[in-house]
Amino acid sequence: MAIDVILPALGMSQDTGKILRWLKAEGDPVAKGEPLAEIETDKATVEIEAEADGVLTGITAAEGDDVPVGQVIATITIAGEVVRRDGPRVNGSASPAVETLVPTIIAVR
Repeated sequence: MAIDVILPALGMSQDTGKILRWLKAEGDPVAKGEPLAEIETDKATVEIEAEADGVLTGITAAEGDDVPVGQVIATITIAGEVVRRDGPRVNGSASPAVETLVPTIIAVR
């Protein structure tokens, strides 16, 4: 089951946060509690952590973007899961949905 990574509200009056940098790239494996991105508010710079083990997919906010609180900025999926989402908007209409198979990562030690 995919888990949305949402820009959190860090203060009562916060409306947006700025993505300073992604610490993980799309397709990278992530562990619960691992930092995914650094965000900046008007009062602080903080890291957003992964809420589950999986693979970081569907990054929707680029470094430097101001993002509204509560907006989905990425997704964490389980390896082997098929993710279905609408394609990019072109001239105001969505292109056909895209299905992506999240690769299974095998750690070699």
